[in-house]
Amino acid sequence: PGSTVTFQWSSVSGATNYAVQVSTSPTFSPLFHYNYTYSKTSSTYKDFPNNGTTYYWRAKSYNAAGWGDWGDSRSLINGSGGGTLPAPTLLSPSSGATVPGSTVTFQWSSVSGATNYAVQVSTSPTFSPLFHYNYTYSKTSFTYKDFPNNGTTYYWRVKSYNAAGWGDWGSSRSFNDG
Repeated sequence: PGSTVTFQWSSVSGATNYAVQVSTSPTFSPLFHYNYTYSKTSSTYKDFPNNGTTYYWRAKSYNAAGWGDWGDSRSLINGSGGGTLPAPTLLSPSSGATVPGSTVTFQWSSVSGATNYAVQVSTSPTFSPLFHYNYTYSKTSFTYKDFPNNGTTYYWRVKSYNAAGWGDWGSSRSFNDG
């Protein structure tokens, strides 16, 4: 994911030029981008939308005899705005709970296909500024030790990840510490 995406393909013996098409449709209509890359076997696009959209791309080669056929297409999902994975269900602490002590354990449901999770904790419902941001990898819980325990309201949320990218943040919950 990111705003710069590089497409690469293998060289074809005798080819002098290449072209690449990118589309949001597997039929390549309409085209998102069409580029003649000449002698290169890669093409880099800057300012590529990083919004979770699925894009399809393919390449073809050229020599003095003309253009070859389009190769097999591939797809990619750039970014996570489209919700590549559903958000986990928050389990604990429950909304509005008071958590005594200086240790808070956050728990959420597993998401089918997810390999990693991330947790945000903030004193603001907009999550700015962040109190804590943690990538918990494959676990469905995270224990924070040395929590302030000062009667503050905190908000927390979780998102999931797999090879296609990050899913959207789920709805948040609030709790009071101490």
